[in-house]
Amino acid sequence: MFGRGALVLLDEVDKKLLEIVQDIPLAPDPWSAIGELIGIDASEVLERVRRLHQAGYIGQIRAFIEREKLGLHAGTLLALKVKPERVKAIARKLKNLPHVKHVFEREHRFNLWITLSARDVRELEDFVERAVRIAEAEEYLNLPVRKRFKLDARIRLG
Repeated sequence: MFGRGALVLLDEVDKKLLEIVQDIPLAPDPWSAIGELIGIDASEVLERVRRLHQAGYIGQIRAFIEREKLGLHAGTLLALKVKPERVKAIARKLKNLPHVKHVFEREHRFNLWITLSARDVRELEDFVERAVRIAEAEEYLNLPVRKRFKLDARIRLG
C-alpha cells in the first residue's frame, strides 16, 4: 500500500492490529488492552500504530460519539458556495464552532461542506444562518438529516 511514507508490508500482527483499532476497547489503558488481544506489549502496539499511520494505513484515531446520547437531536449537512481563495480561511473559522463536526472542501459549485448537530431544529437553523454569514456564502444548501442509517464499515484483513 502506498501512503504518506515508505511501503510497509503487513505481517499478521499488523493485520490484527488494523482490525482492532477500528473499534478500540474502552479501557483505562487501551494500548495494553489491544496488546493483550494480540499478544504484544503496549509499547509495541504504539510503535506499530505510529508506523502504520506514517505509511498511510491509519488516517486518524478518534472517538465516534452518538450525538443523540449527548442530547443533540437535529443534524444537517450544509453545502456552501464560497470564494475559492477564502475556503481555507473560512474553514478555519467554522471548524471550532460548537455545533460543527466536520468541515471539508470539495471540487464542486458548493465548495465547502459542513456537518453539524444541535439540540433541536430551531438551534440548528440559527447556526446555519450564522455559518452562512461567517462564510459570506454566495449560495448554500441545507440538507437536514431525515433518517440515519448506521453502517458497519469495518475492514477485515484476515
